[in-house]
Amino acid sequence: GEGGEVEVEVKGHSKYGGYKTEGGGTVSFNGFKVEALDGDSIRSKFVLVFQVSHNAPIRLRVMAAQHLSELAANVFRGVHVQFQVQEVRELDEAAVIQKLVASGGAHAATSFNI
Repeated sequence: GEGGEVEVEVKGHSKYGGYKTEGGGTVSFNGFKVEALDGDSIRSKFVLVFQVSHNAPIRLRVMAAQHLSELAANVFRGVHVQFQVQEVRELDEAAVIQKLVASGGAHAATSFNI
């Protein structure tokens, strides 16, 4: 937004919102839910993806990075793992699972629905 305002855009499955510059640079904060399965137990795990393209203006990249912890604490509450990528396509299922397994917990999941 203009004047330092933050615009929050809610999107459905596989939709990535964010800010796109005239030069094609993008910055976005994306979240999604993964189901951790263990026998008959299904637990929700939440993933935050902070995407900052290499060609986004430096001022925009710095401002977005400064807001990351506030957004994680106040908008994306309960996030289990976070990723920072230049392009969303860099993130794959194996990386998400690996990080979720590493984050541990009392009941280890035997599989995940992403």
